[in-house]
Amino acid sequence: LYNSIHNNSLLSSHIEKSRGITTSIQTKDNIHKFSYNYSWRDIYPSYTAKTIGSRISEEKDDYGIIHDTNNPVELTSTNTVILPTSSVLNLCNSSINSNFTYIYSKNSLNHLFIPTSGYRFQGKLQIAGLGGDVAYTKAELFAQQYIPITDRLNISFSLSTGLLDPLARPFTFISKHIDQHYHHHTNKKEEEESKRSSFYVPHQSHICDRFYLGGPMTLRGFNYGGLGPMDGDDSLGGDIYTSTTIKLSYKPKLDKQFDSNRPHLHAYVSTANLLSYQEASNTSTIQQYWQKSRMTAGFGISLSILNAGRLELNLTQPLKVNTNDDTTHGDTTI
Repeated sequence: LYNSIHNNSLLSSHIEKSRGITTSIQTKDNIHKFSYNYSWRDIYPSYTAKTIGSRISEEKDDYGIIHDTNNPVELTSTNTVILPTSSVLNLCNSSINSNFTYIYSKNSLNHLFIPTSGYRFQGKLQIAGLGGDVAYTKAELFAQQYIPITDRLNISFSLSTGLLDPLARPFTFISKHIDQHYHHHTNKKEEEESKRSSFYVPHQSHICDRFYLGGPMTLRGFNYGGLGPMDGDDSLGGDIYTSTTIKLSYKPKLDKQFDSNRPHLHAYVSTANLLSYQEASNTSTIQQYWQKSRMTAGFGISLSILNAGRLELNLTQPLKVNTNDDTTHGDTTI
């Protein structure tokens, strides 16, 4: 059982509250893992109030959410309220996700944190729709190979890709016609608002289930959620992504007292792309896909901390960016 709150105000002007139950079973060799998750998700809009002087009034609940959307803050000349974009507001609702997940993993890396040889592969398949009111098939693949060149030099290749395919929601056809019969006796404005809801939009995934890229784990040089579909400053996430990295690592010759930390100098080049389902359907060639891709390059140092984790310091230069991308030139990762 779990009950969690994720404040995504800086990412996408919303707060997600989830509660549910999850259970899993895994084979002794850690190759196969099966899990089931049932969750109720509530999405609330978050309003950012930028104050120059004093604030007169503001109504918030226990989660710091302003619910009076007509007048969330009594404005004066010293107050500015940044409202969520319409794309986020249209997705602020409640949903129930019932999904089964299967994960297949293989790992032959010679070190858990700073490997120099071996490979790692993971495939993940998630199917939602057996219960709940969202339905999709979500698949991800991750592959990584380390190839030693000399005793101190190695090169690595990594590839990750994912696809989120929204399916028809259960009982959508029946519910739609019942609602249409009801809205026949209402005004046209209410009917248009109903049709604009995500329940009627084909191939519309839920903002909670989409992919987000950016950061040292997926694409250095970009902040988390810093690429892909955007509306203003709000990251909307995507349904299809690819990410590749080529990295050259060198282990300098140091005293034995430092050798246990396995310090490595590295240089890398990365590319990634994140598209919505609609954008992907309009991208018919590899050339069009490449034109929308991002690219970064950089160098840094990584070392193992007491064999309990990895510390990484990087300087990155984005080489290919798109409008509204949120980039950065340095990162520290633990």
